[in-house]
Amino acid sequence: MPDGEVGFKCLECGHWDRYLSKLRRHVAGRHSNSRPHACLFCNHRSKTSSNRQVHLRIKHGVVLTNAQIEEMERKKAEGGGQQTF
Repeated sequence: MPDGEVGFKCLECGHWDRYLSKLRRHVAGRHSNSRPHACLFCNHRSKTSSNRQVHLRIKHGVVLTNAQIEEMERKKAEGGGQQTF
């Protein structure tokens, strides 16, 4: 941590950030094996929602916001069926 700075330090690698939310994102992305963000069209799973968006754009040619993805997931969970583009 820089002198005089207030912040949070990763216990695994020493990464430092001023904001706890950013440190939590760092830990989830770097030190966790969890992949909670599922692709809407295949079995791919990502550590972060932004990585899922990149996957969707590159592999499926689809550009969606997180809000659109969440809405599609909600409809799918309610039995709304397959999405088409």
